[in-house]
Amino acid sequence: MSLPPSVHDHYFDLINTPNEGAIQRNFDGFVRDLHSFLNNELPCLRDLQKIRKQWTGREYKKAFAKFVTAPYEWYTFNYGGRNEMQFNIGMFMGHAENICYLRVGIGFNFTRARFGDPEAVGRAYTCFVSIVGREPKFSDFVRRGCLEIEWYYSKAPKLQYTPTDRVVPQLTKLSEVHECEWIFIGRLLRRGIDRASLEDPVKLKEIIQSVFCGFRPLWEKTQLSVLSERGLRS
Repeated sequence: MSLPPSVHDHYFDLINTPNEGAIQRNFDGFVRDLHSFLNNELPCLRDLQKIRKQWTGREYKKAFAKFVTAPYEWYTFNYGGRNEMQFNIGMFMGHAENICYLRVGIGFNFTRARFGDPEAVGRAYTCFVSIVGREPKFSDFVRRGCLEIEWYYSKAPKLQYTPTDRVVPQLTKLSEVHECEWIFIGRLLRRGIDRASLEDPVKLKEIIQSVFCGFRPLWEKTQLSVLSERGLRS
């Protein structure tokens, strides 16, 4: 599959349910097609697991294969990314936030659920923030890609969002929020506003490729920085 599957507007109605089984059934075929695109058509992801093997000693055959559901949400992230800086795509409908979108970017999951290691993720996030702080082109990447931050911490009743023009300074501030459970940096393609891009597979491919390939060198530098820190501490 040379293009990603189109995200038709009615898909947002299909995700408007707390029934995870229904979400799984409704999006199983869509996510399979999405995985096929991510694993075979994006140059920046093709060797992802070979690169990770050099650091972890473990190699997965595919970059993407996971499909996780939650009430009003599904998401997928690269194999091995649970306790690292992860490539992440998901669809979310937030009633409290009055927002629904497809997200494309990178994420950090600080919870202990599903064998989570908050300390390891914290090290990865700290390294990432340090690296982007030294990258003069990162601000341009954020601006061109219309990137935002989606984040959640235990004291907040709902997801929080940071607009494009505040992303860079907010990343540093979030590193000081110890209650953070989730931090995502990427493109949020909103229902209605971004319908033309969501339903056009050519435009959608351009966005996914731009975001993931833009983050790829930062992902690699972050992982190497984490390994370096481990070596210094051991």
